[in-house]
Amino acid sequence: MKYRLIEDDFYHIADRIKYINRFYVIYYNTTKKIFEVHDTRFNYNSLCFVVGSRLDAKTIKKAVETQSKFAKNIFKSIEDNNRKIDQKNNEHLRDFADQKLKAYIEYLDSHNADDISFDSSQKTIWL
Repeated sequence: MKYRLIEDDFYHIADRIKYINRFYVIYYNTTKKIFEVHDTRFNYNSLCFVVGSRLDAKTIKKAVETQSKFAKNIFKSIEDNNRKIDQKNNEHLRDFADQKLKAYIEYLDSHNADDISFDSSQKTIWL
């Protein structure tokens, strides 16, 4: 990936962002053709957020939202989002298990219990 440091732009976003966090710098990712805001305090994984294909007021708004003083709110929102994803995944898993259990019960109901034989691979081996 190639990055080009943005030191000046039409709306002076690169200058304005320094007022929010003096360690923020804007790079243009020439491979992906997007702007990215990085924190110069970190050598690796310095990416703070991706701006997109142009610098505008949303860049400033995002910089304000991602300030370290809002870390509690950011982490809370991440945790809330993760909780929603977990609930959704659990619902899908429950639905899947319900479908399989219903199919198994229907199978057992449709066959006589004497016709069902379990081979050794289906038996529980107690140690």
